[in-house]
Amino acid sequence: FTSSISALPHSRCLSADTQEQAIKNNNDCIMNFNVRDLEDVRASNDIQYSATGTWESRRYFLDKHGLGFSLHHTILYPNTKTDIHYLNHTEGVFIFKGSGTIHLLQDNDKQRKQIKKSVPLSVGTAYSLDKHEAHILEAHADGLEVICAFNPPLKGTEDHDETHVYHTVNETCCVQETIKGKTISFETPESDVGSIMYRIAQESQGLEENSVYCYSLLSKKFAHHGCMVAFEGAERNPVGFVLGFRPVDKTNRYFVWQIGVSKHYQGMGIGKRLLHHLSQYQCGNGVRYLEATVTPSNTASNKLFTGFAKSIGVDCVATENYLTDLGEGHEPEHLYTIGPFANNNFSASTN
Repeated sequence: FTSSISALPHSRCLSADTQEQAIKNNNDCIMNFNVRDLEDVRASNDIQYSATGTWESRRYFLDKHGLGFSLHHTILYPNTKTDIHYLNHTEGVFIFKGSGTIHLLQDNDKQRKQIKKSVPLSVGTAYSLDKHEAHILEAHADGLEVICAFNPPLKGTEDHDETHVYHTVNETCCVQETIKGKTISFETPESDVGSIMYRIAQESQGLEENSVYCYSLLSKKFAHHGCMVAFEGAERNPVGFVLGFRPVDKTNRYFVWQIGVSKHYQGMGIGKRLLHHLSQYQCGNGVRYLEATVTPSNTASNKLFTGFAKSIGVDCVATENYLTDLGEGHEPEHLYTIGPFANNNFSASTN
């Protein structure tokens, strides 16, 4: 269950009678008193499972709750070690069950083997990571359960990337990855990116081109709810996009209208990562299925969508001849439905 009770600003000091009257009148309710139990966390898909298989994080309060920090119950499985380096966050941790050891690593130790200091962790111990220290968190045979507070607050889907960092996710979605030595950012844009998508479509091989107006209109109207664009490096060279929408009659689905990758960046897996990050972002907004239409002869798209479904461990069901009356010379389009998926599908997926 989740309950909300109107509360008064901390800056005001009122008598009990005045406070009671103000609460009844609901005049000064700028905060909410929230109670969340484990069933609430499960129902809102706020449990994250690590790609390493070493922990799960039950995220009770997140950025969306407006507290200025996030609060999690993290369970580290018995006899495991987790590499961690919070470059983008500070963290406070309290141990309330089990035991373990935190190993602080030497600065600039890229091999993550030089231990600077090891500290045993037992029930009642607390520690903070306010200088972004690289460390290894080891759970002993009895496991390790902790309460964590993060600043800035997490959005809810974060997992450690290949450098052991929680990637940065902004108010919409902006995720950075290193792919074959290149820094690629995947972003849900806040403005018109129609001309960018049109240019990528021109550069992509075999992609049906539409007018700049079409891309701009869809980009403008749907913005971060309907598209994602990938850029490379500080120069922000556009490398790929995915464009679609959520059907009004099936709001738990996202329909991929078009996906394209510039020919200079094809073969790097960027198309699959676009689908991954877009689906993960949409999953946080209630989407559980991805849909797309593909012609039988389009082997690249067939491979992309079936491969993506396999990477997140869900089904890809094909409905043949979904669209047939497409004009002379146009093949029928089969409908691919991928899902259902939840947050943990993206945590466990691979490139």
